Amino acid sequence: GFEFLPIEQSFTVESGVASVTLELERWSDLRALGWLPAEEHLHYDRLDAAHDADWLTLLAGDDLVHAHFLVLKGGNLPGIWARQFAYGTAGEATDGRRLIRPGEEYRDGVQGHINLLGVNEVIAPISTGGIGQPKVVYHYPAFYDVLKLARTLDGIVGPAHGTALGRHPTGIVDTVLGAVDFFEIANTHLYKVDVWYALMSCGYVVPPAAGTDLPNFPFRESWQPLLGETRMYVRVGDDLSFESWKRAVRRGEVFVTSGPLIDFQVNRAGPGATVNLPPGGGDVHVVVELAGPRPLSALEVVKNGKVVETKVTRRFDGRVHRWRIDQR
Repeated sequence: GFEFLPIEQSFTVESGVASVTLELERWSDLRALGWLPAEEHLHYDRLDAAHDADWLTLLAGDDLVHAHFLVLKGGNLPGIWARQFAYGTAGEATDGRRLIRPGEEYRDGVQGHINLLGVNEVIAPISTGGIGQPKVVYHYPAFYDVLKLARTLDGIVGPAHGTALGRHPTGIVDTVLGAVDFFEIANTHLYKVDVWYALMSCGYVVPPAAGTDLPNFPFRESWQPLLGETRMYVRVGDDLSFESWKRAVRRGEVFVTSGPLIDFQVNRAGPGATVNLPPGGGDVHVVVELAGPRPLSALEVVKNGKVVETKVTRRFDGRVHRWRIDQR
């Protein structure tokens, strides 16, 4: 995971077997502050609950707490794949420290892709507009109706891939109509924020989401983990349940990352909060810290889609890089 210092050790294999123990050291413990890392976008078969212990071990190896496994149709395989043995609470798996919840990625050749996290049942036909087999050629139903239906099935929903896919994606209109709970802006292969920024600049504030989209796009830097190379942190607290996670995402207590960790406050209010200014506007106090053991490249404050001029203080203590903005 991202909250441990990297470590290297050389060893020699002489008789065909070697045993090496590496003691990892945390440089950050966001879980102690209620922030839990989640992998929001995975496509792997879970056909038998007996194998969930292995998946939970993989999540532990990459320091992930929540993982969403999404069934879909077409793409890597022509038919329905990444099937789950059950949906809703019946399809969950937990070891008391992490949680797997099944869901669905619904796709259309024109409207784009949407993630239906945690739904109690699969919404057919999973893909329309000619995607996958059996092929459904028409572009119906409208995503707006699918999103609203998914909410009634206990799901939390939003556009996938930053609305980069689909000939005429409906992510903007679905957000304006109030059918969206989050906006996925990053996968292993993609980082797309322009539509999300435009919506926020117009007053439609929806929290970001991120996940790898594995195994569709397995590329990652060699130092990054497999699961959760792109992840989201959600301020859930001590309650690991999907309902608690869902409420925290809807509150906007979220940030996404592919490595560095961020602490961001405006007038002492953190992610998900609203800062109320007097009529005509006013000054705000912005405090941001970006930190990580790997070299950092940029720290920017964005206002109405444009980068604001700021002064960045850079510090490295020999283990962790810390960049900070403290500005009114």
